[in-house]
Amino acid sequence: MSKKMTLAALATFSLIAGCESFTDVSIPAHDAIAPTALPTLYEDGAHVYASPQTSSNAGESYVVVATAMDGGGAHRVTLVRHGKATCDLGGGIHQASFIHYAPIEATRVGDVGDTVSNGLYVVDVVKPGQYACSQGVLIRGEYTWSVEAEDFHGNESVTDGGTLVYEK
Repeated sequence: MSKKMTLAALATFSLIAGCESFTDVSIPAHDAIAPTALPTLYEDGAHVYASPQTSSNAGESYVVVATAMDGGGAHRVTLVRHGKATCDLGGGIHQASFIHYAPIEATRVGDVGDTVSNGLYVVDVVKPGQYACSQGVLIRGEYTWSVEAEDFHGNESVTDGGTLVYEK
């Protein structure tokens, strides 16, 4: 992701959701409640509610935000993401290629009694219509993601984010 796209993604998220909903909390001595893993999707600066989201515009871009929220402090959030490119090789033959991206993760350190934020997030800018084919022509691009959240006591949760689909 280019620096320009990263800045655009962060600006979009800051303008729309911002960090106003995050508050400072003290890490408790005991916490048995799992954090909340929140997947959020934006298109053209607007929150998109439906998934899968399908587009025939190869240049369509989306901002995917993975957020961890916990009343005792968010320790880690991970955006797990995968892609799939289906290419038309001609003669009715299609070839699928799977793309395994490195997870995007943010981690915060802290000990019992420390003041930390109750939220933590990471951002990705996605253009499933711009996946490359080593042979043939792209006819379908898919981006699938999920959010993993962890608090300071090792409680975890996972939420599926959905799928973005480009179809020619």
